[in-house]
Amino acid sequence: MLRVAKGARGADAGQLFHNLLLSEKAEADSIPELEVSEHDVVGCGHGTANGPVDEDQMFYLESEASILRRQRML
Repeated sequence: MLRVAKGARGADAGQLFHNLLLSEKAEADSIPELEVSEHDVVGCGHGTANGPVDEDQMFYLESEASILRRQRML
């Protein structure tokens, strides 16, 4: 939930979901919730992105897994 309280004049807020789909059958439901109580705001918005794990993300995950395995061996 993104809340912009009354009195937060000039606020600029955003809510963004990044969902990683780990299989072809995987699904993700993003439900943005914005509560804006101030009328004098620069902007408030929301968005979502769904997709498979890309090469950079996979490299990062594999690197982290390797580090964790080495730490457990110590």
